Amino acid sequence: MPWQAQEGDQRQKILAGNQKLFEGSERLNETQRIAYESEAIGTQTIIDLKRQKDTLLRARDGVSNRV
Repeated sequence: MPWQAQEGDQRQKILAGNQKLFEGSERLNETQRIAYESEAIGTQTIIDLKRQKDTLLRARDGVSNRV
């Protein structure tokens, strides 16, 4: 095989490898974005549940004080 053909094969392999790295990086970035979004949703859910708990406790205490 002439050296130009070998060089072309190597170039194609390098380009294919670079493309796979790029695609992997894109998937990783998307996964990280989803993880951050999920964390924010989880945090907001915890805050909402705490507020609901506080509301229920105040309501219970108000009913207990009337009896």
